[in-house]
Formats: sequence, C-alpha cells, structure tokens
Amino acid sequence: MRLTLHRSFVALTALGAFSLTTACTKDEPRPLPAGDQSVCNAAHANNARTVYNVRHQPTDAELKKQANRIYPGSSDTNDTDAIKQIKTRCKNLGYESRA
Repeated sequence: MRLTLHRSFVALTALGAFSLTTACTKDEPRPLPAGDQSVCNAAHANNARTVYNVRHQPTDAELKKQANRIYPGSSDTNDTDAIKQIKTRCKNLGYESRA
C-alpha cells in the first residue's frame, strides 16, 4: 500500500512539474504553410489585389473563405473587412508580420 502511494505521489509531482513548465514557456510561432503565409503577407500589406491573386493557395479553410470574398468588382468595404478578418485569423495561426 505504501509503495503504491509513493508511486502516485511521484507521478502527480512529475505531472505538475511538466504542466507548470509547459504553461510558463513561451510558445514559438509555428511556421505557416506557404499558401497561408502568402495570403497573410498580402493582407498585412493591405493589398486586396494580391489577396485575390493568391486566394486559392491557403490550406486553412477560414483564410480561403475570407480571401474568396475579394474579387474584381467587390466593394472597398467588403475588401477591407475581408482583409481585417484575414489578419485576425493569421494572428490566431501564429503569423508574425515582417513589417
């Protein structure tokens, strides 16, 4: 009985230390796939035409959905909102602007 209690204590201590370590370390941004990176770069440059040109490249469904909102003849308001949404999604994916 005492050995089982000791093992449980050691296991809980190790788990607690692991959880604390992972919670306190700064996560490095993960690299985005090239297509996602292209759309994020275009959006952060506020370039609707470039977003339109690379709209089929993203692997992320939300990035692709927002990029497809931009097309020849779409309104400036629509384009601005789509770019804003793309920027937010890029940030959530770990994108960091080079600018």
